[in-house]
Amino acid sequence: MRANIAEYKAVENAAMKFVKSVAEGNSSYAKELFVNEAVLFGYLDGKLELGSIELFYHNVDTVVAGIDFKARID
Repeated sequence: MRANIAEYKAVENAAMKFVKSVAEGNSSYAKELFVNEAVLFGYLDGKLELGSIELFYHNVDTVVAGIDFKARID
């Protein structure tokens, strides 16, 4: 059974919001994607980041992606 292509497009659009937030340093796009109870777990500049989704939003809003930032969604 084949999945409806619209479902894939919805996932692609969500991923693009995430990328756009990081690229522009604007968490407003990403805020549409996560519930308030979401948590952050990952590394930023080699340092472990672990906490509420608000920490992620803060990082997006204050850490510049830079001119070398690239993204690809498949």
